[in-house]
Amino acid sequence: MKPPSTTSHIDSTQCPPFIFKEDVTFNSLLELVAVAAETTIDRLAVTQLHWKFEIPAKGQCKLISNSVGLQTMMKAIMEKKGNPIVFFYLPKPTPMMKFATAVTVDEELELDVTQNSMKSQISAIRKENSELRRKLDEAYPPGNHLLFPGKRIYAGDSKQFWELSDIRMEVWANAIVL
Repeated sequence: MKPPSTTSHIDSTQCPPFIFKEDVTFNSLLELVAVAAETTIDRLAVTQLHWKFEIPAKGQCKLISNSVGLQTMMKAIMEKKGNPIVFFYLPKPTPMMKFATAVTVDEELELDVTQNSMKSQISAIRKENSELRRKLDEAYPPGNHLLFPGKRIYAGDSKQFWELSDIRMEVWANAIVL
């Protein structure tokens, strides 16, 4: 029997090269990495950002998740001769999802207040709500954002995050129905 593996596989993607200068700040480096990865900074797993030199090929990856890590990297680069090539490693960024593409309503919910009882109106809303809730659950599964493992997260355009608890998912689905 094979012992369980102690290493985990991280899904990653290769990005085009970019140049940065020795006076780069941590935030501007993150912007360069985000542009190369074709995403935004808030979708990067910054706490898992690592770097290593091209040579030696089996060199050790070092963490660069803050400005102290950047200073350490810059010091190591200055000690190298020539123009060293640095590789950055981080998990694949979470995909950018827009609300309009995540959930769509195919047809209008018809509620005739004069003809239907309150009970039948609630039943009609719940029926429509269950399909929308299923679509929301598929679009925002637990663990959909690397910064918040195990939680459903809606990420706004500029570093804004909302946890999508069960009650918030129900309210969201109801708001779409009505």
